Amino acid sequence: MNSDYHGVSICVYIDTHSHLYDKKFSTDFPRMIQRAIESGVERIIVIGEDLETSRKVVAMANRATIFSATIGVHPHHAKTYTYDIEKFFEQTSEDPKVVAIGEVGLDYYHENSPRDLQTEVFRRQIHLARRCGLPLVLHVRDAYQDLLKIFKEEKAGEIGGVVHCFSSDYADAKAILDFGFYLGIGGPVTYGNAQVLQEVVRKVPIERILLETDAPYLAPAPKRGRRNEPSFLKYTARQIAELKKLSIQDVARITKLNALKVYRLPKRLEPQVAYPIEKCLYLNITNHCSNHCYFCHRGGDFVIKGHYLKLKEEPTVEEIKAAVGDGEVFERYEEVAFCGAGEPTLRFDVVMEIAKWLKEKGLRVRLNTNGQGNLINKRDILPEMKGLIDTLSISLNAPDARTYNKVSQPADKKGAFPAVLEFAREAKQHVPNVVMTAVAAPEVDLEACRALAEDELEIPFLVREFEPVE
Repeated sequence: MNSDYHGVSICVYIDTHSHLYDKKFSTDFPRMIQRAIESGVERIIVIGEDLETSRKVVAMANRATIFSATIGVHPHHAKTYTYDIEKFFEQTSEDPKVVAIGEVGLDYYHENSPRDLQTEVFRRQIHLARRCGLPLVLHVRDAYQDLLKIFKEEKAGEIGGVVHCFSSDYADAKAILDFGFYLGIGGPVTYGNAQVLQEVVRKVPIERILLETDAPYLAPAPKRGRRNEPSFLKYTARQIAELKKLSIQDVARITKLNALKVYRLPKRLEPQVAYPIEKCLYLNITNHCSNHCYFCHRGGDFVIKGHYLKLKEEPTVEEIKAAVGDGEVFERYEEVAFCGAGEPTLRFDVVMEIAKWLKEKGLRVRLNTNGQGNLINKRDILPEMKGLIDTLSISLNAPDARTYNKVSQPADKKGAFPAVLEFAREAKQHVPNVVMTAVAAPEVDLEACRALAEDELEIPFLVREFEPVE
């Protein structure tokens, strides 16, 4: 994702699954690739299905930088698998353009190879991936229960990878995610009869989805019935953006980073001070916090919705203004939020100076906080927010002090939770919109949090998605 903060955004995609050696591309291959590049496709992973196609995709990848390759034997061809092929794959895996073992797995719908043979070959290729240090690209059809059984027995979560063209329900999706695998989502999510798949996409974290075409197969709805190609990836991205209530730029950026992680490809991450998600511009002004929440991205990779938030140093007021930009930015965003990988009220004077500047530009301003601002600053800061902060979002995260200390791990274990409640009670006198939130972590009683916020404090309550830190 290349973007500036003056409102100009360019979608950059990775097509994580394609079969471009298919004869359907023989007449216009160069033009097809040019269309892909023009539509924002930066990399295409071409997938081997057997010995012959695995040779082809490795050769393709070594001829052009846009391609990466996978090698493997599809369950349709399990009966062709031999020791010699396995040795060839193991040797070929050392080629830096080879990024995974696949397409491998189980297909009980067509059953072109006997099930017991499919299972045997699948297990052998899991072992191969482990030896080669590569992730798996999986084909699964009508075989999810056996897949999960094999995952458990073979400890496939230690290897990782993606279930390509995921086609089951949320229960299977969650089980796959619990093993650490990702879901490949392609054209079928755009189909009118894809309600089950669409519900899966709504529920699973966008951080665990890869975009794919499966070209030349499964063209998305606007092009259905035609040969699929990488330039059509944008239609799938658009559908996912609608389902996830994100922008298409968000989907492109996040799924690109997901693909780089899964396939262990080089990535260059630059720390962001101002970063867009949907129609909000977020400001990351500090990485320090008075809490050490175990689910916080500060304890992991510092990546939120595809943005890298680990600052080299805290930005000055002028640097924050430069990151926000001017001109069109004030028309494109509905809101600017102080919300990064840290607690903004640790730099409260900076927050107020930037908030005043933003309000002069006519923008709505939100402050996301852990609610310890008065405790941190050793004074009542809420009156200073009047007229400058439109919305105050306070992280409650627990219905009682014991749970709060366990989940949020505050520096002041005695005073933090009472301070959050008092801060919330007083906030309503100074800020027009106050909300309280909690992360849906396993230890958190969300209904008890809701009762505390809405019934006792009379403040609206929202649940935030729980995303385990990698």
